[in-house]
Formats: sequence, C-alpha cells, structure tokens
Amino acid sequence: MCVMELKTARSKTSAQKAMRQAVAYAVFLQKLLASKSGAEWYKIFGYERPASQKHNVKVCIVMPYDSEKYGDLHFCQKYPTQEGNLELCHIYVAEDWKNGISVLHSTL
Repeated sequence: MCVMELKTARSKTSAQKAMRQAVAYAVFLQKLLASKSGAEWYKIFGYERPASQKHNVKVCIVMPYDSEKYGDLHFCQKYPTQEGNLELCHIYVAEDWKNGISVLHSTL
C-alpha cells in the first residue's frame, strides 16, 4: 500500500509538513487494518489475499521541487511501527502546463 500526499505549485506547504500529513494518514491506515474489522477493510481496499498481522505502507509526497525552499531534501527512510513499517519516499516534479508533468527526482 502507498499513501501519497499531492501538492501543486500553488501550495504553500513545505515538504516536511506534507510528509507529516502523509504519515498521519498512513498511521491511521495501519491502525485501521490492525483493528478487529481490519480484514473487512482490507477487502474494501481491493485486496483479495488475507490481511497479515503487519502492514507495511509506503508514504510518499508528490510535489514540485524548489531547491531554494528545500535544498537537498530527500525522504528515503524506513520506520518500524507496532503495526508494520512506514517507508518514507518522495517524488519531486516539474510542472509544465504545455508539456505535462515530469519527474525530477524520486525515491519510490
């Protein structure tokens, strides 16, 4: 599973704040899947195999990269939790309204 926090160039949110938001969603998801009704939620999310005891979740921010704002800010770490692991990663993009979006750097 992967939780992705998307931000546009118009967003004033920092990469750190975006990651904190994404981690909050991922922790909630892990707790939900570890609950008594976790197996039912697992099926609602479209998974057919039985839910395991541990739930590993990738936590990714997707946002335009601004070197002046972020410097050399890369998220690529794994954190153990009681319910599994959270793997932090990022996708920094360049927005070009004529040609679309291109990936500048990714750890996903």
